[in-house]
Amino acid sequence: MAANTSISLASLDFDTLKSELKTFLSSQSAFKDYDYEGSNMNVLLDVLSYNTFMNAFYLNMTTAEMFLDSAQLRSSVVSHAKELNYTPRSRRSAVAVINIDIPTSNAVTISIPKGTSFIGGNINGNYTFTTDRTLVLSSGDLTFNVANLHIYEGSYVQDSFVMNYDDTTQKFTLLDPNIDTNSLVVVVSENNGADVTEFLSVQNTYGLNGNSSVYFLQTDIDGRYQIMFGDGVLGRRPLNGSVINAEYRTCSGELANDINTFSLE
Repeated sequence: MAANTSISLASLDFDTLKSELKTFLSSQSAFKDYDYEGSNMNVLLDVLSYNTFMNAFYLNMTTAEMFLDSAQLRSSVVSHAKELNYTPRSRRSAVAVINIDIPTSNAVTISIPKGTSFIGGNINGNYTFTTDRTLVLSSGDLTFNVANLHIYEGSYVQDSFVMNYDDTTQKFTLLDPNIDTNSLVVVVSENNGADVTEFLSVQNTYGLNGNSSVYFLQTDIDGRYQIMFGDGVLGRRPLNGSVINAEYRTCSGELANDINTFSLE
């Protein structure tokens, strides 16, 4: 193509691209007498214009996704955020603080297990709130009173994985995208259950060694969270064949706000 061509390199419009191609071809001695509107040449120009338009669009979008400032896809933004050691925040469970009076005729102690469910409703519907730990209560007058008990919207689920060193592409991806990561508890069972260790979440590698029982959290391309373990130098790597149990609470986020009355489910 001649260096002094009049084709606009800045245009992404299909009709403009086709018009510029006609202008260029008509300036060439071999094509100056063609009827570009009423001949097969018109079809070829449509193909060229379409191909040019699609390539320009693709390259423009690809280039935009390469930078944090111009990226539009969440997966691209999350990928760039990893370079800044930033993990996008998950949903957060709505929290309620309640008081409970439990009358009984013969018990000296009672237990309120972790995950005990309460129901509350607002204009968005009914939601389940659960306790985040087990409480053991004692009473001398057979009436048990619990003050300022924190309950959290959502229910607990558990994902299990088996560490397999033969699978070099293995990922530990949490299945439910509605996780509240503050509730995540990762427990690793090794040596056929003889050794059970809770791994703690960390944000960086400062102070870690090969014996640090920690895990890192990052988001996958589809927005779900992944658990990552150390490499044996910065963070301990679970033994091959160990069972990894990840328990967490799934929630509805801000939809469960503004609930004032609860009943035991």
